[in-house]
Amino acid sequence: MPELTAALDIAKRCSSYVDLMGGSVAEYDFIEWLLNQIDNPLFSYELQPVSVLVWRDRFSRIVYGNNEFRALSMPLTLGGSDRGRLTMDINDSEGKVLLTDFPEDMDDAKYVYIRAMEKGALAVIFRDRYPGVVRRIVVTATPDYSWDRAPPPVMPALTVSKEVGDELSRHVGEEVEFVSDVETRLGTGYNLIVNLEGNKEESVILAVHHDHWLTGYADNCLGVGLGASILLDAVRERSSMKRGLSFISFTAKEAGNPGFASLYWLMDQPGTWSTSKGGTYLIAFTPCLT
Repeated sequence: MPELTAALDIAKRCSSYVDLMGGSVAEYDFIEWLLNQIDNPLFSYELQPVSVLVWRDRFSRIVYGNNEFRALSMPLTLGGSDRGRLTMDINDSEGKVLLTDFPEDMDDAKYVYIRAMEKGALAVIFRDRYPGVVRRIVVTATPDYSWDRAPPPVMPALTVSKEVGDELSRHVGEEVEFVSDVETRLGTGYNLIVNLEGNKEESVILAVHHDHWLTGYADNCLGVGLGASILLDAVRERSSMKRGLSFISFTAKEAGNPGFASLYWLMDQPGTWSTSKGGTYLIAFTPCLT
């Protein structure tokens, strides 16, 4: 199936960019490549600029004795480096480095982070639940949700694989060093909007987002591939199309609010784009791989 092949090729290219953030060089490169894949004279194109906060993990590690362990910083923390005694007791984490498991629901990591920050921890290290896996998710400094500005998460937070976490757990009470070197800056991300006109003033919107953490294959690179392939397939069926079709690949879905607002994932919602069509039907692609 040519459509499936095209979808997988686009998904693979998208996921080849590690931490593709809105406003990054990787985003500009991917959008340029994607435009070349879906170039067609029947389409109209728009690149819609969006002011975003760009976050980048430059270098992260944990050192115990002569052993150096790979780590990832957690977005959108501001980084830092220090050393302190390792603890797995969040109630005894003042002035120490807390090692803790990722919650079952990764979204709850922010509540663990906030509690450790309130207890006075120097940093928190999240141990992944699954062997050979290192994941990351945004943490915030406030438990509530706001559209506007919020305090940035200033305490360093890192994530390690289960294997590294297990090794560190054998040294509770001993001193470890952590380094979280991250960059934050303001930038401009881009929503890519591609339109194919139909026979009446109604439109179906295929909504995806190209920004992602790590490889982002399931969230949402595969969605980008599926949406783009449907758009290309629609060209062959254009004569029978009653409604128009719009493909929108959003920037800054995973994070990007310039004010560190705790509703960081809503940067791509309606309000950053508009349509003059008489009727709009929204289809959002968020594939889940099992």
